[in-house]
Amino acid sequence: MAELIFPIEKEFTGPFFISIEHLEKLDEIISKYVVIFNEYTEKQIVALREKYIKENVNKFKGSIPSPNDSSIDKYIYQMEDLKSKNEVEVSVRFHSKKSLIGKNFRDILTDPATKDEIPDEISINIVNGDIDIAIKLDRHSRGKIEIDKNFRTPLPLFQEFQYEIINWIEKVKVNKLITYWCNIGRILPIFGLPLITFMIIWGMNLLNNNDSINEAYKGALKNRIIKIVENGITKDNEPKAIEYILALNTGYQYKDIYKECSQNYKAKNSNSYLYMIILALILQIILYYPRTAIEIGRGKQRLKAWNIWIKFVTYGFPTLIVLPILLNIFSSFLVK
Repeated sequence: MAELIFPIEKEFTGPFFISIEHLEKLDEIISKYVVIFNEYTEKQIVALREKYIKENVNKFKGSIPSPNDSSIDKYIYQMEDLKSKNEVEVSVRFHSKKSLIGKNFRDILTDPATKDEIPDEISINIVNGDIDIAIKLDRHSRGKIEIDKNFRTPLPLFQEFQYEIINWIEKVKVNKLITYWCNIGRILPIFGLPLITFMIIWGMNLLNNNDSINEAYKGALKNRIIKIVENGITKDNEPKAIEYILALNTGYQYKDIYKECSQNYKAKNSNSYLYMIILALILQIILYYPRTAIEIGRGKQRLKAWNIWIKFVTYGFPTLIVLPILLNIFSSFLVK
């Protein structure tokens, strides 16, 4: 039979959305394999004792030694000691830094102390003979399975256990699209907030750029002068032409012309400003990426809130952006 060399460590990236049903299923898996591990440890001890007696059959002359016999190998005593190590501990760590420990998650789910708590992390520790297993999922979207220490055990035993635990973790993980969102969101704070601030300030400056509006105003005056010249200078339009030339050279502003230029400039650049705002919102949404949620205590509201937020971001927000664009295109066809 093949053997698996330990320690084993496998990591996962979340976030993880863990419902009550998921916790109950995890309890079932743990209970099932604790029984299997117990049987394995028992067989291991029996096999070692039989092997020792067989190797020393002449010494014992066919008789089975008492467990108290000092001649029995120390390793067998060690295995007897390992047999007594049969512990299953599940724990939930809350945002308040408090923790609850139990034999299974059902005990913790029914504990009144969880009512006002927000869970951040769950962990499972299984010690059975020379088997030492640790499983942990935290709010920072990290998950880990550790099968420790330096021992050998039948490969199929841990292949089956790993398969069931990994399958359970895959079910509580969000889909790949949300995982990518979270991965980007973790990196973005390094430059995201300064970028958002810059974009909003730049957009506001774009709409209220006096230099650009002044240039547009000068251009409007020049166009009026050119139009007068093209139509021919007469006694009627000569004073107006002189006024425009003087205004152009002195910087005088006709309120009505300047207001019109300002409105035209803002209307022309409003789409650019809108795109900057949309991009800033997208960056802000990316920064507010989902975290692990566990349906214990107030974690139920957190899980519900994250699910609503994800639906809004993946369906609602794109609709709010695309729908006005489609309506604008549709209305342009109607006008034609």
